[in-house]
Amino acid sequence: MCVTAGILLAYYFPLPFTIELFVIALFIGIVFLYPLSKKTDAAIPFFGICTLLFFTSLGYWNYQLRLPQFSSHHYSHFTQNDSSTLSKLRIRETLKPDRYYWKYIAEVSETDKRPTTGRILLQLKKEAVSNPPEVDAILLTYATTEDIPSPMNPDQFDYSAYMRSLNVHHRMILGNNFIIKHSERQISLKGWAEKLRNRCVIALKRTDLPEDERAILQALVLGEKREVSKELYNAYAAAGAVHILAVSGLHVGMLAFGLQWLFKPIRRFRWGKVTTAVLLILLLFGYAVFAGLSPSVTRAATMFSLFMVAQQLDRPTNSMNTLFLSFFILLLINPLWLFQVGFQLSYAAVFSIVWLQPSLFRIWFPKYTILRKLWAITTVTITAQIGVLPLSLYYFHQLPLLFLLTNLVMMPILGLLMVLGILMVLLSVLNSAPPLVTSYFSKFMGGINDFIRWVAGQETFLITDISFSTRIVVVSYLTLFSLMLFLQKRKASNTYAVLVVVSVFIGIKVYESYTIRPTRFIIFQKSRETLLAVQSDDILSLYASNSDSLQIKYPIKSFTLKNNIQKLNQSNIPTVFKIMEKTFLVIDSTSVHPSQKIDVLILTQSPNLHLEKVIATTQPNLIIADGSNYNSYVRRWEKTCEIKRLPFYHTGTKGAFILEQ
Repeated sequence: MCVTAGILLAYYFPLPFTIELFVIALFIGIVFLYPLSKKTDAAIPFFGICTLLFFTSLGYWNYQLRLPQFSSHHYSHFTQNDSSTLSKLRIRETLKPDRYYWKYIAEVSETDKRPTTGRILLQLKKEAVSNPPEVDAILLTYATTEDIPSPMNPDQFDYSAYMRSLNVHHRMILGNNFIIKHSERQISLKGWAEKLRNRCVIALKRTDLPEDERAILQALVLGEKREVSKELYNAYAAAGAVHILAVSGLHVGMLAFGLQWLFKPIRRFRWGKVTTAVLLILLLFGYAVFAGLSPSVTRAATMFSLFMVAQQLDRPTNSMNTLFLSFFILLLINPLWLFQVGFQLSYAAVFSIVWLQPSLFRIWFPKYTILRKLWAITTVTITAQIGVLPLSLYYFHQLPLLFLLTNLVMMPILGLLMVLGILMVLLSVLNSAPPLVTSYFSKFMGGINDFIRWVAGQETFLITDISFSTRIVVVSYLTLFSLMLFLQKRKASNTYAVLVVVSVFIGIKVYESYTIRPTRFIIFQKSRETLLAVQSDDILSLYASNSDSLQIKYPIKSFTLKNNIQKLNQSNIPTVFKIMEKTFLVIDSTSVHPSQKIDVLILTQSPNLHLEKVIATTQPNLIIADGSNYNSYVRRWEKTCEIKRLPFYHTGTKGAFILEQ
């Protein structure tokens, strides 16, 4: 927990210098104070404080080491945003492509013939690259390194922050004309796994499996989710079964226990226990590499490896200690994993299961084995959902009330589904999948998808658009933690803790509900559309060029959730209006406008006008062009404003315009 605190301190309160000397000094202090603490009680508090400070500073320093500014060989020190440099890239990971680009994470090994380090987001234009490269490919290119753009609208998903959590701080956009050389190199372990996974995907495409069933099979067995349609993914999320699509502790756990059963005869021989432990570790991490080494599968492989080693060597195990040991090891390896959603959800779920499930299971002990198994699945599902609930509400803003039904159906058949899925992949690779087997497997997978769609279609049991702030997430976990302590040990101190935390929770909710937020006028950035908004406390008034409902569209939905908007109004865009003692004039494609003095001129829908004459008649202090205008028009207007020495704001380059009172 101290390492975690140190990482968070480094993230929110960065220092311009590294603290390695402080870490070394604390370590020396621990070595010096430890023997003293054995001899005299007076040294014990100093030893404890020194130890806590050491691990906190270790987390801080470990995070600092990942930042470009503290790495003298990082490529960013040898590139400039306004000029092209000769870069040698090695592709490390394939990302999900979008409509226009193939996307990769690449390692910059050379910059202008200087050895460098660092990861970069590589975007290859689809129209210019007919044969996209694979993992481990080497590219030699002249290209401009640029910052990953921040969101153009307030309270939207920050892709640049997400990439920083992957230790990626810049991007390159390339076409074939920028690539000087494209070659292959000795394949790495991850590259070999990627090639094998791609071979499996190609083999599955040759079968008669329908697209949706094949996509789910690839996600379940291969960790390949890129081909799962948005509609099907949303259905699994609404049904509370999206965790099935991400190879994680659930899948690795089933694999681990299956292998343990398979290797049971080996334990009878000499050195059998050690041999079994080594084989389990190799196979679990081999599967983790094959599945793409995501944080969730890496965490699961590490934790189950520790479990299996202790068990095979007949050493006593403590699930909570093993869980936190894997947490500690993974944060030392990569502290940036702490900021990834999958990593957070994985540990929240497993922590809740390990801590709460045994107590919940003891409430009822059914007489029949089948009922006990169902009760075990039920308790695991409930405790896992309790652990991830605050984070799920914060990130996904929805609560599937039928998650228990979904997991009661899916959990018993998931093991069978994985076995059949692995068998189907092997038969496909060997090109020997019988049509009858493919047909039955297709019906089986189709039935599962139909069940998921049916559950997702019960909209009455799906609570959506839940606004959940960061403060509420923190206090929610404190509340859950204190309540569980109280239920396990009903002491006076635990009672006081529950009362204090619940009081804080209620206080924050009251504060957020009754705090009057400032009035804001916003011109959103939206391509080919004009979207203005006035936020007054928890009421949002929209003025749009499109008459369709905007409540569920980008960028309004996420904005209303983040700002806890309770009422939303929509109307047509006025020509002249006054907000915060400033007069605004909107000129659209009709180019019709009154001749009166204004403060701000808003140009939308590419009006064909003589801007100098408009400026002369309206005398604005600021001109704004939104995303609905042609770029050629915007460039012409910007030059006119430069000549007139008039401020010009384009939402397409600077993001949404916000005026706050």
